[in-house]
Amino acid sequence: MRVIGHTSLVVLSSLLLSGGVGCLLGTGGEDGNFNFRDPTPGLEVDLSDRVERAVPVGGKLRLLVKNDAGEDIEVESAETDGEDILRVVSTGLGIVVVEGVSPGGAELRITDTSGLSDRIDLEVSAIDTTTIHVLPWTPLLALPERIFGEGLAILPDSPIEVFAQNKGSDGELLSGFGAGQWSV
Repeated sequence: MRVIGHTSLVVLSSLLLSGGVGCLLGTGGEDGNFNFRDPTPGLEVDLSDRVERAVPVGGKLRLLVKNDAGEDIEVESAETDGEDILRVVSTGLGIVVVEGVSPGGAELRITDTSGLSDRIDLEVSAIDTTTIHVLPWTPLLALPERIFGEGLAILPDSPIEVFAQNKGSDGELLSGFGAGQWSV
C-alpha cells in the first residue's frame, strides 16, 4: 500500500480548495472562451467530463457549457455546420443538447447573450454493439467481475443500476443517451 505524505496532502488540498483542479475538467473550446463538459455517466470512473467520445446516431448528448470563470453561460444561439450529421435539440442555462443524425463530424458553435462565442468539433458514429450491465452497486464502488463470476442474486427491494454501453465500429465507447432500443 502506498502512503501519501503530509506535503502531498497539503498540495492536493490546496488545489482542491482553490479550484485548481476545476480548470482541468471538461474540454476547452477552439476559441478559448467556453469550457464544454460531457456529464454522461458510465461504468468507468471518469471525473474529468471531457468531451472525447462520439455521439451515437439517434442518440442525444447533453453538453454543459461554462465561461472561463466557471459560470454557466446564458446561451443565445447554438448551431452546427452540418445539420445532416448533428442537430441542436434544445438549449438552456449552461446546457446545449445535440442529437446525432448520421455518421461524420460537425462543428457546434455556441454564442452567449453577451455576444461571446466558441466552438467545438463533435463526431457522430453508428452503433455497432450494445452491452447491458446490471449492477447492484454504484460504479464508483463496483466490485471486480472476478468476485461475482458473472452471477449474482439481487435482494428484494434492493436498488440496481442498469447501464447500456454503445460502441462504434472502431470499438470505442460512445457517449450520450437515448440511442437504440433495449430492455432488461
